[in-house]
Amino acid sequence: MAHYVGVSGIGSADELDALASLFWNAGFSGSSHVPMAGVLISRKGLSNEASKNRRYVTLDQLGILLRHGAGIEKMVHYGTPDASTLVEQVVRLMSGFYDSGLCRRLQLNVDLPSRDDVCRIKERFPELSVVLPCSPMSASAEAVAGFQQYAGLVDGVLIDSSQGTGSEFDVGSAYAFYRAFKTAMPAASVGFAGGLDGANVQRKIGELSILIGGFGFNIDAEGRLRDKLSNRKGDDVLNLSKTADYIRGASVMLQRA
Repeated sequence: MAHYVGVSGIGSADELDALASLFWNAGFSGSSHVPMAGVLISRKGLSNEASKNRRYVTLDQLGILLRHGAGIEKMVHYGTPDASTLVEQVVRLMSGFYDSGLCRRLQLNVDLPSRDDVCRIKERFPELSVVLPCSPMSASAEAVAGFQQYAGLVDGVLIDSSQGTGSEFDVGSAYAFYRAFKTAMPAASVGFAGGLDGANVQRKIGELSILIGGFGFNIDAEGRLRDKLSNRKGDDVLNLSKTADYIRGASVMLQRA
């Protein structure tokens, strides 16, 4: 799976088209990392029930979104409180998009899904890149070891201490989990998220690159790139100026790769 720089929580076609322009204006056409837009959908969205959280879309909206943002990759982030029918849900979600080539990347926001379920998903979608998130705030050595069951199945892991809240990750702690994941799943691509924005992205990439010995990792940003409209969770909108600063900062660092 190619390394990427991501912006997640994209909620409209206009945001996605604007995001594509920001990436290309920052020089990502020749970058070592591909630009990535993360689009969030829940179990309710799968049934086309609208969410009060502006970061989440419905299945019908997702179908429209994936046709926008020319030239950048898209990753569907799917979360569900009911993992008992996870395979059926993912098949319903991804079949049309996968078979048509619109989207072949999926982040499963499900705590340690069963290996059998991941196997069945990959059997149905053999070219689907699957990413699993893990939060260092709650992870343990046992939890990281639990990811070893996905070696050879899962294409990536996202070390995410924020989960969209804007809380900034600690580089030292995140790197410790990076090493643990690379031991458990050596072929998997590892990414970092948590409080990234234009003010810190160059420093974070620089510190990580020194520890890792290069730029072979992914980054993703969400919460700090948005403006709150109220105190209600998810009642916020993408700030294109903040997003541009983040993308430019990442581009400056990755041009050294």
